[in-house]
Amino acid sequence: MKQLIIMKRTILLVAFIFTANYILGQDLRIEVSGDANFENAQYVVTEAGEDFPSSITSSSSIYLSLNYRSIWDGIFGRDIPWQIFIHKSDLEWNNNLDLQILRDGNGSRASILGPNPVVTSGTNYQTITNNPSFFFRGRYGVLNIPLNLKLSGASLTMGARQFETRVVFTVYDD
Repeated sequence: MKQLIIMKRTILLVAFIFTANYILGQDLRIEVSGDANFENAQYVVTEAGEDFPSSITSSSSIYLSLNYRSIWDGIFGRDIPWQIFIHKSDLEWNNNLDLQILRDGNGSRASILGPNPVVTSGTNYQTITNNPSFFFRGRYGVLNIPLNLKLSGASLTMGARQFETRVVFTVYDD
């Protein structure tokens, strides 16, 4: 009888571990790396009455990755459809500034043996607003999707100030 109770506990424990791993394996973890800034941008005004150029692009890129949480999915890959929404949260910002973003590549697969990811949309510049909006979608895990930013609306009338906003990426099941 004692062996039967121990065996039931062992089976229950093993079932719990597999269930917990399966539940965690349903999620993707979003990671952003790199630093996009406009510090090296050259604003050249050569004549009186001229203003800044109409737009500048970031001097560096940021990379977005969607990694599998489950070890099994990281090895074999799993078809998880997802979509990315984007918005900004202004810290010190001028409403005349227009921040835009585009996806500049597809990245690479996040699994060792799984299929290559499918990534669609987001290849045209779109304005980042304070309200979440659809950016792009895909399937499977993907690493290092390159993103580029463009800034327009800067003017000499704004004065010599620094502006800062936080860009927020949110991943949803599709």
